[in-house]
Amino acid sequence: MRSQIRSMFIFGPLVLAFGLVLAGQVEMVGPVTTADALKAFPDWRAIMDGYNPEAGAVEYLHNVQMKVRLEVYWGAWCADSQANLGKILKIVRAVENPQFETLLIAVSRDLKSPATNLEGKGVEKTPTVIVYVNDVER
Repeated sequence: MRSQIRSMFIFGPLVLAFGLVLAGQVEMVGPVTTADALKAFPDWRAIMDGYNPEAGAVEYLHNVQMKVRLEVYWGAWCADSQANLGKILKIVRAVENPQFETLLIAVSRDLKSPATNLEGKGVEKTPTVIVYVNDVER
């Protein structure tokens, strides 16, 4: 009995915390600011700090004179999104081009949330980046 009570005090808060983390991830659906994404996933800062995008590619994108919009569809529940979104954000920051607009859109696990409006986007996995140049999908 005593060991069961001790286990409850030790593991109970861990289970509750894990449940809250999962609940927070499930609730993250729809447009999300970079600041909100980094607040929800502080580990992405370390990924950003440790990632060095190719300098030539960053320079090329920095000099692009066309309007570019990146729509980044990602899942808070998705390991690939968690592993790669920090890198995507690092590239966007490194480019420093006012012609670039980045939209982060968190999607539900089933990809069916009305808040994300995925109809006709072809998003089947996350992360998915759709690139528009002068408002035309490329």
